Amino acid sequence: MERHGFLYIMEDKQNKKRERGRTYIIFAARLLIILFFVLVVLFAWQHFPGRNNIQLSSGTLDSSGEYYNNNKNPGDNNMEEENYSTNTPLIKVNTDPASYTVLVNRDYPMPEDYVPEDLVIPDVGYSYNGIYEKSYMREAAAKALEKMFAEAWKKKKYKLKVVSAYRSYERQNAIYQNNINTRGEEDTNKVSAQPGCSEHQTGLAIDVSSDTVNCTIEKSFASCPEGKWLARNCHNFGFIIRYPQGKSDITGYSYEPWHIRYVGVNLAKYIHKKKLTLEEYYQTTTVDDKVPEDDIIKDIDINGPKEPQMTTAPTPKTTAYASHSPKPLPKPAPTRPPVITPEPEYTPVPAETPETNNTQEPDKTARPVKTPKPDKTSKPVKTPKPVKTPKPDNTPVPAVTSQPADTEKPDNTPEDTGTPAIAHKPSQEPGTDETQPPDSQNEPEAAIIAQKCVVAGFKIILFLSGVKLTVKGKENILHDRPALYTYNHRGYFDILVGYTTAPMRTAYISKKEIENIPMISWWMKCMNCLFLDRDDIKQGMKTIMEGIELLKNGTSIYIAPEGTRNKGEGLLEFHDASFKLADKSKSPVVPVAISNTDEVFEKHLPWIHSQHVIIEYCQPIYMEDMDKKEKKHIGEKVRQIIAEKLKQNAQEI
Repeated sequence: MERHGFLYIMEDKQNKKRERGRTYIIFAARLLIILFFVLVVLFAWQHFPGRNNIQLSSGTLDSSGEYYNNNKNPGDNNMEEENYSTNTPLIKVNTDPASYTVLVNRDYPMPEDYVPEDLVIPDVGYSYNGIYEKSYMREAAAKALEKMFAEAWKKKKYKLKVVSAYRSYERQNAIYQNNINTRGEEDTNKVSAQPGCSEHQTGLAIDVSSDTVNCTIEKSFASCPEGKWLARNCHNFGFIIRYPQGKSDITGYSYEPWHIRYVGVNLAKYIHKKKLTLEEYYQTTTVDDKVPEDDIIKDIDINGPKEPQMTTAPTPKTTAYASHSPKPLPKPAPTRPPVITPEPEYTPVPAETPETNNTQEPDKTARPVKTPKPDKTSKPVKTPKPVKTPKPDNTPVPAVTSQPADTEKPDNTPEDTGTPAIAHKPSQEPGTDETQPPDSQNEPEAAIIAQKCVVAGFKIILFLSGVKLTVKGKENILHDRPALYTYNHRGYFDILVGYTTAPMRTAYISKKEIENIPMISWWMKCMNCLFLDRDDIKQGMKTIMEGIELLKNGTSIYIAPEGTRNKGEGLLEFHDASFKLADKSKSPVVPVAISNTDEVFEKHLPWIHSQHVIIEYCQPIYMEDMDKKEKKHIGEKVRQIIAEKLKQNAQEI
């Protein structure tokens, strides 16, 4: 008896020791999980595609005054950030119509006779065919727009299009008068900008849209993938969202997510970082000066008369703004030879001829003798004011737009039907210029790196948790194309099991509440995961549209059609709306049956138990091969497939 009692005591001690060791292991596993999520947050902070990498150092804002005093194209400066301080002194409002940073609104209208002298047609997509006044932009803005559109297509396959750019004073007046005739003056002043108050007259403002919203200029553009990308990245190319949301009482214009304005890279980054408007940058609006809600208007081309097509760019009406404009700067090039090379060798030759008296004057400028305009060559020697000779520029734009014959190309190439005749070619390949923005890193590649880190961490967690994982149907995992992976949701470990077996570039669609969890939401966003608001149908549809774009761009999606974790027996109803992702993107549906994950954690809270988990990938379903009746019941079909697999796998656990 004593021997048996002793053995019982020893066995009890060993059991307690094992239990204590297991407790330590679980504690260590939890600690590792916390450390892992901290590392993921740090990684996401460095590599999250939408993150702004701009860092503003301390200093003075004196350089900001250059945006007013210096009309050199801000986009030509290097991409290094200016030194700014939070103690911003008052900056004189820029009212020079030819400046890239001119302020235009109802209090600061444009001159009636101002027409930019460097208008060109950018080589981008348009929402219409033909060449119109609204096809033109100033050259610096056109180059920046080309780079931005090329970047959107290269990195995200987003095809942005121009809806409207330059708008002359005459066109503004025609729109305004037409609205008065149809609406009356009082109603017109509530919706339409008066002539001269539109930024489009600068040639630096552009209305942008996409085929996702049928190239309309509506607030819905802000919610589509292209609109979100534009808002996140346009400042890297020198553009700002001119009339942002919540600032209508400051700008005097309603929220226009499609309206971008070129101000140069450095100022655009500063305004974006500080979340300012141009009015706030110049400090023109105080609390007492805010625009009443009834006075807020729109800056769009609506209800205007039919616009005639054009063969040449609009030409300046006056040279009054020529000295302020940077366009004539290329003209000093021909005057350099007289200054740099006076060529004294030529002076002895006239000395031997009877015409020496005539050649004494050209000593200082050897070549002007050959030209009928020697008086113009004397000015560049004294000052760089060849700028004041814009008359040759009466034809600079026609010279650039000397290819209107190319307008026939839209008829032959339907894909580029929105692109008018090209009057300007970028000097470098898009995406390879020195103005490559911080966000221009390869976002899909960053998502893959993030997913690899997460997969490695999840495998460690599964190992420490004692999960024995069996993967079936590996041949049904599609590595050559994106797919919609639909799984039954039993527990939190579904995500760990799914991610460790899913193909690279896979995003999850989770419920909206997860977005409020700081660490988890960071790594999910890093991998392009989406958050579905089940209580808001409109927001839910927007999330579905974003998911469709992800699938079209090569990212697979994991989604639980049940909508939430199933805590009971069997399966919940599969929502058919989840399968629109596959239907609209023409992606296959891969049913995924996950067994026994709830036994790992949910049924033993707060403890983790070692369990055998089985995940099986079923044969893909191609919805394009189904008729409408089959598509209507696709949710039930997938549910039955998963239910059958769960029943079979339950016998192996």
